[in-house]
Amino acid sequence: KPHNSDRAWHGKVRLRTALARSINVPTVKLAQEVGVSKIISNAEKMGITTLVDSGAYSDANLAMALGGLTKGVTNLELTGAFASIANGGTRHQPVFYTKIIDHDGNVLIDNTTENARRIMKDSTAWLLTSAMSDVVNKGSGTRLKFKHLKMNQAGKTGTSTNNRDLWFVGYTPYLTAGIWCGYDTSLKQTSSNYHKDMWRDIMEELNKKYTNKAFKRPSSVTTATICTKCGKLAIDGLCSRAVGGSCEKIEYFAKDTVPTETCDCHVRCRICKSSGHLAGDNCPESQIYTAIYLQKNESSSKAEKNSSQNTKTADTPLIIPPYLSNSLCEVHN
Repeated sequence: KPHNSDRAWHGKVRLRTALARSINVPTVKLAQEVGVSKIISNAEKMGITTLVDSGAYSDANLAMALGGLTKGVTNLELTGAFASIANGGTRHQPVFYTKIIDHDGNVLIDNTTENARRIMKDSTAWLLTSAMSDVVNKGSGTRLKFKHLKMNQAGKTGTSTNNRDLWFVGYTPYLTAGIWCGYDTSLKQTSSNYHKDMWRDIMEELNKKYTNKAFKRPSSVTTATICTKCGKLAIDGLCSRAVGGSCEKIEYFAKDTVPTETCDCHVRCRICKSSGHLAGDNCPESQIYTAIYLQKNESSSKAEKNSSQNTKTADTPLIIPPYLSNSLCEVHN
């Protein structure tokens, strides 16, 4: 505990994957590393005014990373925050009108003055957009993908316990929209998808007048080939041949955050077919095969091992088997 919603442990995953599939544990770990005070500060820069940062009911705890907030958020402010990401990190104050004039044409209220300010790096905004594109393309939000219109989309789903709150805030290169569905009295809901259908159908109709274009990648973002299990630079011929499938992936980075260290989580084992143990100097090459395993400690306490809880993760089959550790083929050596 705590469990992910699917009651499974996924092992080591990229933050991109965790976001796309709404895996909660990495989100909490990230909040712990960054610090909740910095999260609150950034949220307020993005226009969120409902956070409580002191007192008996302070939101300054790790539960906020999963939406556990004293007062929650408003749809207007949350959608405005996402629009700042969609705008490349520039925040525009949400407005409902541009100008009010009287019957003689005199301007009573003018709301056309540009009120914009940069709240995050363009690289940060684009990296978030790239990750949230995966939410729609292959993550928890695939149902939100337009049915008839080819258009780039990004966004994030949100669901509270027993579907009491159903959220999605997302955007195209042109429009941002947020939807919340639920009861004022926080009753349980049997459906977890109808809000996605509503958002998709409305936004698809509104985007029909636009021509599809990419979310423009800024020059401050570059790529690097990484190992998906440690996040460091992949080693050619190692990470791509790991047990369980390739762990080599091209990932995007802000130019000043590209990894400089190489993978240290995979190990190449030369194994003798005759004994099934590590090959020694006297094992004939014809009897040797290579397996590339993940080096990771998944040891559990005695209490955990004796409990009914399954302590295995998706990484368990990929880890170097215990019988190989400190073993040496005794058939030829």
